[in-house]
Order: sequence, then C-alpha cells, then structure tokens
Amino acid sequence: MKTKISTVFFWVLVAVILIYLAISIMPSVFTTESIQVETADPITYQDTLNVQGIALRDEILISAKGAPTSVDYKVNDGDRVSIGDTVAVYNDGSISTSDRMAVEIIDRKISLLNESISATSQYDLKTLDARTKDAITDFLNSSSEQDLSVARDSSTAVLSYLIKRNIKAEGDKSYYRQILKNCEEERSSILSGSSAKQSTVSASRAGYFSSKFDGYESITYEFWLKNAGELTPNSIQSLLNTPAEARPQNYVGKLQHFSDWRFLCTIPEEKADLFKVGSSWTLSFETAAYGKKTVSMTVAEISNSSDGKVALAFKCSFFDKAIYSLRICDAQIVLKSYSGFRVRKDSIRVSEGENGVYVLSGAKLIFKPITVLYLSDDSGFAVVAPAVKDSFRTLIMNDSVVIGGKDIYDGKVVNIN
Repeated sequence: MKTKISTVFFWVLVAVILIYLAISIMPSVFTTESIQVETADPITYQDTLNVQGIALRDEILISAKGAPTSVDYKVNDGDRVSIGDTVAVYNDGSISTSDRMAVEIIDRKISLLNESISATSQYDLKTLDARTKDAITDFLNSSSEQDLSVARDSSTAVLSYLIKRNIKAEGDKSYYRQILKNCEEERSSILSGSSAKQSTVSASRAGYFSSKFDGYESITYEFWLKNAGELTPNSIQSLLNTPAEARPQNYVGKLQHFSDWRFLCTIPEEKADLFKVGSSWTLSFETAAYGKKTVSMTVAEISNSSDGKVALAFKCSFFDKAIYSLRICDAQIVLKSYSGFRVRKDSIRVSEGENGVYVLSGAKLIFKPITVLYLSDDSGFAVVAPAVKDSFRTLIMNDSVVIGGKDIYDGKVVNIN
C-alpha cells in the first residue's frame, strides 16, 4: 500500500514539474513573438545654443620696409615671442613672376612642415583621425560652395593632420625634416639667382604672433565700444556687416601683447535669464585649420533686449593659434551637459509608476529603473542614468535594452531577434 501511495506521489510531482515547465518555458519555444535590443552605450550629451559672433583682440601689425616678394617665417602662428625676436626674413627687389610664385608655394610648404613637426606631441592618433575626417569634410563643403580661400585652408589642414598622424604612428620626424631642409635649400637657390635683397623683421613688443590677416585687426573691443556707444544687438550686427580692410602690401604678421580677447554675439531674448555677468560658460568653435576648439569664457557684459534679442560680450584669457584664427565665426554655447547611457526613447517604459527599461539577460527580461536626464526633441534618443545602485537591477554599460516586443513584463522569457 505504501509503495502504491509513493508511486502516485511521484507521478503527481512529475506532473507539477511538467506543468511548471509548460507555463514558464514552453511559450518561448512555440510563440512567434520576438524582440529587438540595442546596447546601452555611455554618452555625454551637450544641450547647446548656436550663435554667430566676432572675436576681437588687441593686435598690432608687423610690416616690412617695402613690399616683400617672399617671406620666410621663423616662428609659428600662436607662438609667444619676446621683444626683438626675429619673426621673419623677407626678400624685396627684383624677382620674376614665376620665381615669386614658386617661392610663395615653397613658403607655404615650409610653414606647413614647421607647424606639423612642432605640434605632433599635442595629439593622439584617435584625435588626429577625427580631425582629418573633419578637415576633409570642410574641404569638400568649401569646394562645392566654390569658396576657394576656405578650400585652400581646409586642404592645408588635411595635409597637416596627415603629416602629424604619420609622425605620431612612426615616431620619427627625420623624413619630414629632410623635406623641410630641401624646401629651404630650393628657396635659397631660387632667390640667389635674383637681385632680391634679404631683410629681417623683429617683434616690436612681446606677444603672440600670427602670419594670418583677416582685415579686422584694427578693431579692438575698446575702440569698437567707444564708436558704437554701447553693446546692443544692432551694434553687433553692424560690426558683423563691416567690410574687411585690404591687406597692406608690406604686411608680414601681427602681434597680440596680452592673451585677453572678447567674443561678441547675440542670443534669443528667452535665453537671456540663463546668463549673468561673471558667470562662466563653455563655448565650442569650429576652425578650418585646427578643428573644434573648446574654451571656457566669462560673461563680461549683457545688453538690454531689442527686437527679441540680447547681446553678450564674453571674455577669455586662454590663447593659442586656434583662437588666433577666429574672427567672424559660428559658436556653440554649452547650456548643460548630461552624462549617462544613450537609449531609444521608445525603450523607456513605466512599471508600477516607475520609469525604466527592460534588459535582456539570457532569455529573460529584467526591468531596470532609470532616471531620465534628457529627451531629444527630434532624434528619438534619450540620456538616462540608473535609478538604483549595486543591484542586479542597476543599468550598466553594454546592457541589451529592449526596443521591440509586446506584452513585456519583468521575468518574461522571450525569443531574440
């Protein structure tokens, strides 16, 4: 009798186990339902305000005694020089048109090589690859728009980044130093056959040097403000519309004595409450030759509103060759940064009044609570952070977040698509 009861108990237990398996596992075998997942990738997203403005600096021009036929620069753009330092050697006098053009081309090669060789240590390979791609894009865009001056600067930037990358990868500058030496010898050979006379140009004061000319060197912030009367959206727009001055025939370069400079722009009136005099902000500038440049700037002055706009004057004491290349330019003011995980907006669900995402673990779904940091208006993504820590429900990098499927719930066993 006991044996019979034990046998019945055994088969009842087997039946219970089979029923459990049928309920919890078998639906995932026979159902045609499937889901899609995407990886939760770490991201730092910046909410930005796009503006156009103008950079103003306190600059003096460096000039030759006459109109130079060619210039050999002894310092690089952005270098700080002392009073009396030789910044360039130039030639004046008789030289044929073909020789002058050849020397100008060689001078550009020498400038490119000097800058590329000296700046290699500032970059890693990943940064150089990214900036090369950006420079190629800028070159293609400027070529399609037939902006030849920008196209030439962009093509020079491409070559510069390619040289820097090659030097960084190989760890050897000797090849490019030899090319530089050959260019200098070729230049000297051309000039030796002409009646051109060689002269030097020295810095009249200490400061940051640049060989570039954009036609706004004579406009300092104090000079402009004195003539404009006050900082207003209209006065900035008038400044942006001011034609650039012609480059003097005897121009060699320019110097900025101090590192302080200003950036003037206008913003929509509804954003003005975010800004206070003395507050610090991060601004990003795109440069053709140096890629993206990000600097911290302080609000020096805020105007009253006019026609739905407010004028801002930012000031900064950081200075380098990328900053020196800025004049009339676009910028992005970083309003706020969000660091977390990038997920699709349609992957965010609500369970028992709590925001979260479902993550695939094996063949099982786990609900992981989140805090939504940022929702994009049109890109369909969100930046989220885990709402719980040190738990199996903590959202972590590379989690497989569910973006498809129906009747999703915690603990569900599913097929994977």
